[in-house]
Amino acid sequence: MDYGEAIQVLERPNEKFEFPVKWGIDLQSEHERFLTEKHAKKPVIVMNYPKDIKALKAFYMRAVSEFEL
Repeated sequence: MDYGEAIQVLERPNEKFEFPVKWGIDLQSEHERFLTEKHAKKPVIVMNYPKDIKALKAFYMRAVSEFEL
């Protein structure tokens, strides 16, 4: 998923985030969780971050049952 598409998806829902969403921000954990758990319902790779964002990181999440811990 392109960074711009991720921002558009995050700006769309009626979901209220603790950290506001706008172009040029680094995605917070709550944004990453929304993209993986509610939007795509699978792991997500966000590409083409703006070059001014310093904290670039990869994230992938999957649901883990309490029995797998």
